[in-house]
Amino acid sequence: PHLEQLALQSSPETEGTFKIPAPCEQYQISFSGPTTAALRAIEKGTPPAEVAVAVLQCIASALVKMLRKAVAQEQLSSILIAGGVAANRLIRARLVDVLEQPGIGGRVFFGSPVLSGDNAVGVAYIGRAHLEAIGGDAHA
Repeated sequence: PHLEQLALQSSPETEGTFKIPAPCEQYQISFSGPTTAALRAIEKGTPPAEVAVAVLQCIASALVKMLRKAVAQEQLSSILIAGGVAANRLIRARLVDVLEQPGIGGRVFFGSPVLSGDNAVGVAYIGRAHLEAIGGDAHA
């Protein structure tokens, strides 16, 4: 939700001026390149809200590429999206806008945003707390 909230702070005049390419080969997506691009943009002074928009657009575009291929190859009429990305309203809107166009796909369904949140932050927090409890160095 934090990335989405940050993206919503972008100004309409500058939105879309910074872009991150969406990597998708067959059914595999790697965000290592886009992550580096986002970090470099932040280091160069690109406003964080613009980077947030670009990151979300990159994720959505990569998913669209992969899902369009799957819809065409498998002749799907329905797509169910679950997990952390299903909680993001901006990504949800992009997927619906593109995938529900006539001749492209079918209906796109999402899990409830409340039930779709990613728990990676919670797991990382618990891991760090455990590491500190046993006297480990979280930065080693």
